[in-house]
Amino acid sequence: MRFGTKLVSASATGVRFADGTDVEAATVIWTAGVAANPLANQIVGLKGRGGAVNVEPDLSIPGHPEVFVVGDLAARAGKDGQPLPQVAQVAIQGGRHAARQVARLERGEPTKPFVYHDHGTMATIGRRDAVAQLPGGITLTGTFGWLAWLGVHLVFLVGFRNRAVVLVSWAYNYLTWDRSARLILEWPSRPSPVGIPQSPET
Repeated sequence: MRFGTKLVSASATGVRFADGTDVEAATVIWTAGVAANPLANQIVGLKGRGGAVNVEPDLSIPGHPEVFVVGDLAARAGKDGQPLPQVAQVAIQGGRHAARQVARLERGEPTKPFVYHDHGTMATIGRRDAVAQLPGGITLTGTFGWLAWLGVHLVFLVGFRNRAVVLVSWAYNYLTWDRSARLILEWPSRPSPVGIPQSPET
């Protein structure tokens, strides 16, 4: 483990750190946090984890009750005092909440604090293999977790047509074992433009 060291490059043979040391590895797995959109830098005020904007309980910007920030751009703690996860449901619920608060302001009513309702956490790791942590301490794994993952994703898609298209696509991939190519290639040199030969000097 290396702490306090910046990673500057990764290749097919390993990684290189900012201090110049190399670590050889046949397999490199990159996991990184989510950084807020650079738009957050245009907003004056204190920033939270990943550069997110610190907001009031109603998701408005301190000192600007007419401006709301939602999703990964908003640094907001949940009921347990921990930062809310940077997942789609936080953004969806936050967006709906902000819209309701704008309507309340238009009617001259005070805003209400944002409360995130956790629907659980799911992740698929393979064919008929997934894990689902549902509210109430329910945990599903394997085929049951995978079916729960499929069902939840279909339910939260917008429109019957989108659900039907995704369901047919999943069924086709499941029955045919079809999968798109996931290749990471390291080019030995800069590729030349199409149809233009590249000389050794370029």
